[in-house]
Amino acid sequence: MVPFSVVAPPIPDPPTSADAARRSLSSLGLGATHGRTYRVVAWLDQHQGAFAISRLIMMTGLKLRSFTDASPDDPAVLVKLETALRSMLSPTDWVALVTAVETGP
Repeated sequence: MVPFSVVAPPIPDPPTSADAARRSLSSLGLGATHGRTYRVVAWLDQHQGAFAISRLIMMTGLKLRSFTDASPDDPAVLVKLETALRSMLSPTDWVALVTAVETGP
């Protein structure tokens, strides 16, 4: 009989900063009052694809494709997005998303 061995996949590195995973969408760009929802949708579309956008629309009940870069930020929308995205994304992807939204276009 051949002994059974399992090769475990490598464990991903934690986020680069302990603070990065705790940042929220509504606290980013405190001077900016528009475009964060649009940037979230654009990042998600680029990195996760259209299916992820559809899933997020179903989870939040928001018409995410209607937001533009000039759309004003609504704190209630950002809270809904953050709640859904934290359940959809890995911690590494969350840090990448928050960093992208924070740095802007």
